[in-house]
Amino acid sequence: MEMKLYVTIVLSIIGWWLGHYLSQRKDRKNRKHDIRTDYLRNTYDELNRLRSYSKVWDIEEVGESLIKVLSNIELYGSEEQIALVKSMAEEIANDGSLSSIDSLINDLRDDLRKELQLGKIEGDVTMFLLDKINGSASLILRGRETEKPHCLRPDDRKKAKQDQNDTQKR
Repeated sequence: MEMKLYVTIVLSIIGWWLGHYLSQRKDRKNRKHDIRTDYLRNTYDELNRLRSYSKVWDIEEVGESLIKVLSNIELYGSEEQIALVKSMAEEIANDGSLSSIDSLINDLRDDLRKELQLGKIEGDVTMFLLDKINGSASLILRGRETEKPHCLRPDDRKKAKQDQNDTQKR
C-alpha cells in the first residue's frame, strides 16, 4: 500500500509540474503573438497614415514615422516584410517616392489577418487620401489613382507652400 501512495504522489507532482510547464509555454506563446500582432498593427496604421497624404509631407513627421516603421518591421516582421521595408527605405532615400509602400501595406494586412485567423482579402487596400495643399480629400481604390503620392523634399515643400500662398492672395 505504501508503494501505491508513493506512486500516486510522484504522479501527482509530475502531473502538476507538466501542467504548469505547458501552461507557461502557452502563456509565453500567446504573449509573443499579442506583442507581435500589436506592433505590426501599429505599423500598419502608421503606414496607412503616411500613405494617406497625397501631396506635401512634413519631412520631420515622415522621418519619425519611417523610423518607427523600419524598427518595428525589422524586429517583428517576416523576411519578406523586411525586404519590402528595406526596398521602400532605399526608394525614399533615392527619389523621395512612396510608390512601393502599397506592397508593404498589403503584405502586413495579409499577415495580420492570418495571425488573427481572418480570411484573406484580394486586391489592394482602399485609402482615403488627403491633399494638404488644396484641402481636398478623396476615397480611392489602390491601383486606380492617376498620381502616386510622394514625399517632397524640403525645397519642394517650400515651393508648394509659396504657390499656395500666392494663389490665396489673388
